[in-house]
Amino acid sequence: SDIFRQIDRLYLQTALSEVLNGRRETRQNYSAVELLERCHNNETIFNVLNLDKVYNLSELTDWRAHYGIGEFIENLKNKVRLDQLSNIRLLSPETTAELQKLADSKLSDMEFTKFTSLLENEITKIDLRSFISKLRQLKELGRLGNITLTTAIENQALWLEEMNCNTCLA
Repeated sequence: SDIFRQIDRLYLQTALSEVLNGRRETRQNYSAVELLERCHNNETIFNVLNLDKVYNLSELTDWRAHYGIGEFIENLKNKVRLDQLSNIRLLSPETTAELQKLADSKLSDMEFTKFTSLLENEITKIDLRSFISKLRQLKELGRLGNITLTTAIENQALWLEEMNCNTCLA
């Protein structure tokens, strides 16, 4: 409207220009009317704020060369040799042993894709009591090993048991 254009010209343009220009050396003049029209036309923020006058996109797309980062990365690659990394241990021997026990356990024989399919398609047909029983059997097998894992399995069994009881009551 004409009133908004007058308010924009008298008050908003100056404030918008100050805020949007910040400390830039090259100053842009911004109009609330123009910004709104460009937003309504689904223009990108880059175009709405005339950032092409501030940032050279071709310079930004070639950031590796422009900022010398590509050369820095290549120097790092040359300094780090893979044979230097061979002594790095990501897992402790105990963790490795626990993972091996888990891999050798009956847990690896379970067909989780069947459970996923059941959960997605036939959630009400799952016999939770039987599944809870299997979880507890698995927990007993792991009792000699990782206490954190056995606790987590028992917690899941308890949660499922509670959910099953709530479902039965409903």
